[in-house]
Amino acid sequence: ISDLELTKEAFEFLMSLGLTHAAVTSPLKIKMSELVDKQSEAARRYGSVNTIRRDSGQVVGHNTDIDGLAALFADLDPSSPVIVWGGGGVKPLLLELLPKATFVSARQGLSDVPKGPQQVVWAVGRHRMDQLPWPSDRLQVASVFDLNYAEDSPGIELAMKFSASYRSGSIMFFAQAEKQQEFWSADQDLLETRYGLK
Repeated sequence: ISDLELTKEAFEFLMSLGLTHAAVTSPLKIKMSELVDKQSEAARRYGSVNTIRRDSGQVVGHNTDIDGLAALFADLDPSSPVIVWGGGGVKPLLLELLPKATFVSARQGLSDVPKGPQQVVWAVGRHRMDQLPWPSDRLQVASVFDLNYAEDSPGIELAMKFSASYRSGSIMFFAQAEKQQEFWSADQDLLETRYGLK
């Protein structure tokens, strides 16, 4: 389903089928934030929803992306340069977590290749690679932190090409899922206090 297909009517149809909890992925996160009745503080802050639950007839949205990214970046060296290749819908979160990083538009590529080893945050999926330039062979990639968790992620190819260390997006995926479970199982009081619902 695309963000254009996720209309209010389609969403209401899903609710009528008895949907009570769901994980939401790209490209639907921003659209979902427009459809829920209430949002957590994190959902409002980042302008997207990746977790929903129906509670007392209202649909509540939350975002666990920051938790997943923090887990993925646990081994990132803050003293070494970071290049974020792509970013899309998670760019606001990446800017918060990696304020000194160089952000590269995946569509335009990197015009000036920095010197020295780089940590690369790979934020481009396989489905877009035919439209985008590949990083220059002159780039010195020391490590790849992949936001994708598919086994055919281009981030894996990038790490192999440069004999770089690799951290899979599955780390992020499982950390997000753990936080989603906490959100889904929280009682009403905890929803109000911990998640700042409005």
